[in-house]
Amino acid sequence: MSTDPSQIIGQSPEVEVRITAVVERDFKRRDVFPKLRSEHALRIIGGAIAAAATRVKKPDGLILESTFPDKAAIIRRQPILRALNLFATYRFPTLEWLRGFDRPVLVMHGERDSIIPFRLGEELFAKLDSPKTFIALRGADHNDSFDASNREYWDSVMTFIRGLPPRNSAF
Repeated sequence: MSTDPSQIIGQSPEVEVRITAVVERDFKRRDVFPKLRSEHALRIIGGAIAAAATRVKKPDGLILESTFPDKAAIIRRQPILRALNLFATYRFPTLEWLRGFDRPVLVMHGERDSIIPFRLGEELFAKLDSPKTFIALRGADHNDSFDASNREYWDSVMTFIRGLPPRNSAF
């Protein structure tokens, strides 16, 4: 089987339906996934929103990129954001929404993420109860790991997808 993500997804209906929640990237980019039909992927922006979506429809697996346990983790070291938080109503409780989620989770985080600190990705990962894998993307910032030529990224994603349990398994 090919190692090109677009070819694997295009060849395998089993894999197509499994990609249910992938975050922080645009799966509609035809240069990366030319054969991916929209009904085969639920495109969600942000790890917290992907976590919330698992409560609506439980995917076979979940890929979280550059995300955090909750909003409090983001603002605790940011005085300006803490002040602005007085006017905010959203909590973005990623970890809370993933409690009880028992499917495999791949957490990927750039080591040089300037938006969401790397340590928050590690913190989220450490607190997850589900089967999990953590991939530290060497030298990556918040939005530069998705490039189609980034083998570290795509090899990790495809290994995760291939490792998902078959449908109708014990999950």
